[in-house]
Amino acid sequence: MTRRGWLPLLGLLIASGCARSNSPVELPAGFESRVSSDAARLRGLALYAQYCALCQGDRGAGGGARTAAFARPPRDFTSSAWRLSVTPPKVFQSIRDGLPGTAMPSWKALGDDAVVDLTAYVLSLAPQRGPS
Repeated sequence: MTRRGWLPLLGLLIASGCARSNSPVELPAGFESRVSSDAARLRGLALYAQYCALCQGDRGAGGGARTAAFARPPRDFTSSAWRLSVTPPKVFQSIRDGLPGTAMPSWKALGDDAVVDLTAYVLSLAPQRGPS
């Protein structure tokens, strides 16, 4: 197969998420303590309003102004079921690297410190508790 013949296949793999690495995400130093700090949540709130609210909605429930054109609605960060299904490193990776096959872009350009702050804020939107 020619190089040109592989390009559509590569695009399909990337869009489907098959080409994404399954290796553990490399976290910034002090990630666990930073992501649970009130200061990080406060900085994350400002970043969220600037970069995320148009898609995720002001309160994080997934109903932002840009969602009408999405094939799949954004996650509802206020859902305790969602909160129980994720870990802080996974949320960090999703924000930093984006989610292939969805409208969620990569926010690597913000830098790891800002992504930690966004992670802290997003995780604060839903309670972390199990079913009653």
